[in-house]
Amino acid sequence: MSVEVVPPKEAQKRVQKEGWKFLDVRTTEEYNQGHPSGSRCIPYMIKEGGEMKPNSSFLSEVRKVFQPSDKILISCQSGRRSSMAAKALKEAGYSQVADVDGGFSKWCSEQLDIEK
Repeated sequence: MSVEVVPPKEAQKRVQKEGWKFLDVRTTEEYNQGHPSGSRCIPYMIKEGGEMKPNSSFLSEVRKVFQPSDKILISCQSGRRSSMAAKALKEAGYSQVADVDGGFSKWCSEQLDIEK
């Protein structure tokens, strides 16, 4: 099951003009240091005892905020977690999911809108 990968500038355009929603899957601590404007944070991995572990309630948290029919852009810090999260959402029935290439690091390097 493949997931579309879009560059950050295309992702921002989709949010601003095409009704896509933005899901940031980084940890809450990472998100609080800065995030794409209008994004929602639901961590895909959480810190537990000094280690990163899968967030067992990720899908249930997503279902509280996003509908399977929503168009969702997913991002993390560099692209690894968002790729895994996007695949998990596709497998859970979310059909319009795209992964933001290069994550928040690339988003910042392209000087796109952020909030703190």
